[in-house]
Amino acid sequence: MRLTPERAAYIRGLRRLADLLEANPELERPETGRCENTPVSVELAGLSACENAVKWVRIMTGPRITHVSQYRLELAGRVEGLLARLVLWGVPVVDVPATTKYGTAFEVVQIRLPDELLQVIDLGEWAHHIYPADAPAPEDES
Repeated sequence: MRLTPERAAYIRGLRRLADLLEANPELERPETGRCENTPVSVELAGLSACENAVKWVRIMTGPRITHVSQYRLELAGRVEGLLARLVLWGVPVVDVPATTKYGTAFEVVQIRLPDELLQVIDLGEWAHHIYPADAPAPEDES
């Protein structure tokens, strides 16, 4: 079998993952094949979730927010040629009930993330919802 550029990038991604895990034994071990078309999936929770996410995101190319819901933030990107997905549980998300054509849902109005993480991810469409973790709490409008 010939080594294509895509295969070579995939192998480099695996090596980068191995180097990261070896250098940071406190990081969660990634799950493989949990999500369709995403070979590597990492779920982070607890007090060190955002701190550990920064370490993961620094080896990723194009890390971006792909999903936000109550207490969960998903990021996607690449480690070389390897697709990677990060799920952070326990992220402070402020949301409000919103009426949709399907009934009541929650609309995200604020996501609080540490500066270190804000500096290394593409906020994309979520940019207007992102606030530093140490920002003052929003005023209660009720």
